[in-house]
Amino acid sequence: MDVAKQVAAAYYTDRDVRTVGQAFLQAGGVLVRGRGQPIHANEKTVNAAFTKLQTEAARQQVEAAHKVQINAGAALAKRLMNAKPVEVTGIIRELAKHGNDPYFSAGFYNNLDEQHIETAMAQGGIPALVSAYSSGVLDKKVYEAVNTRLARPIQNVRFAVNLQDHYMTAAQKLQFLNSIGANPVAARNFADHLTSGQLRQLFYGPASEIPGLRGSLTNALTVAMWQQSGQPQARALMHKVSDGLFGDGAPKLTHNQMQQLIGPLMKFYSAGITQSLVPPPGNDPIALRRWAEGLGRQNGQDLGLFLKAANETGDEHELMKSMIQGGYVNVLFMPAGILAPELLVGNIAFTAGVGAMQSLYSSADPLTGLLDKLLPGGSHANTSLLNDHLAVGGLSLAVSSLISQGLVHPAGSNVPVKFGSDPVANAELVKKIIINGDDYSAGQKDFQGHQPPSITDLTHAYRDLELGEVNTALGNPDYEPPE
Repeated sequence: MDVAKQVAAAYYTDRDVRTVGQAFLQAGGVLVRGRGQPIHANEKTVNAAFTKLQTEAARQQVEAAHKVQINAGAALAKRLMNAKPVEVTGIIRELAKHGNDPYFSAGFYNNLDEQHIETAMAQGGIPALVSAYSSGVLDKKVYEAVNTRLARPIQNVRFAVNLQDHYMTAAQKLQFLNSIGANPVAARNFADHLTSGQLRQLFYGPASEIPGLRGSLTNALTVAMWQQSGQPQARALMHKVSDGLFGDGAPKLTHNQMQQLIGPLMKFYSAGITQSLVPPPGNDPIALRRWAEGLGRQNGQDLGLFLKAANETGDEHELMKSMIQGGYVNVLFMPAGILAPELLVGNIAFTAGVGAMQSLYSSADPLTGLLDKLLPGGSHANTSLLNDHLAVGGLSLAVSSLISQGLVHPAGSNVPVKFGSDPVANAELVKKIIINGDDYSAGQKDFQGHQPPSITDLTHAYRDLELGEVNTALGNPDYEPPE
């Protein structure tokens, strides 16, 4: 007989019986009546109360388990705080055993001072720290300490004499940023707790001399962007990065430096445009035009500082060429994390929009000819080819979202075009509608007689506002985007 199993079963049975009793009381039932009187309550109300109580009990059980792990991590941190130099390696080995437990790791790092945080990182505790970043319970002081340590110059210490001699190497700083970039939840928490000032110090300060650090940092921020939960959060992160890297007082990148970074930076801003997309407002023709204008205005504002910085480094055609040669064109709008904007545009629509953008920028479409087809009349002459690329990506997703909601139809028809099961055909449909925008309309005629706008109308509404904001940035040496 398995006594342990019987005891466990009795415990859970007792717990569930008590939960049923609580649910019964919450549903208005009475447990004690006179002799012969029935005990009753509404069954649906009892079931609803029982489910709610079960959920709360499960939540409390999880929190209790997390607290146990946090306390265990704190106990190990206390050992490190009081350790002799020869004991440090063994303590970090013990920490490594819990590298997949974010709550143990958070309890450990939350209970270290700033110097001991770097000691742990320098002695092999980076995987546990990244795990702690994904917990959501890391103290603000840990984020501050890590950001400060990352930005510091590399210490040339050959060996450790005491705890104060433990410093992160260049390789360890890269290891941390690359590990953050491989963990989407950790990346989001890293970006959320990084100020624009700290970002600037890390990007331009002594640590920026580490080969690859800027690219690894930008990649981590891009992964974080794909984890933002909607327009306000995505735009806030774009603003923080733009202000930190290219805002007032920021150092100027050279043309060669921008050539190396243009691909990663375009991926970041492409993710930002995608994550800040808002769904179409419905069939109303006036609302649809305002929607397109709003998307254009916000994208122009969010891209202004970046495009201004790129423009100041030299030849934009060379930057675009280096980006194409770097292989970034076909991956710009592909999600680096698990949270693509399916809730806004639908998974099929997102895939179609990305496929259309990739097809539009394939080798079969010469770049200048493509831009002339999409943006006729020289409407893009005063801005950057980089901006045109991002604009086409944003338009592809916007048109795809309209199709997904049944809002696009051939001119003169009320029968909407639809996506099918073939992703290649869906992408070609989006591409066809973008290029032949006069032949398709969005929405319906309203009661006041306003005609539904063509896709060309919406494209120009988007581009006129977007271009206005970008030109303001390019033409104003003191440009700052609106808060």
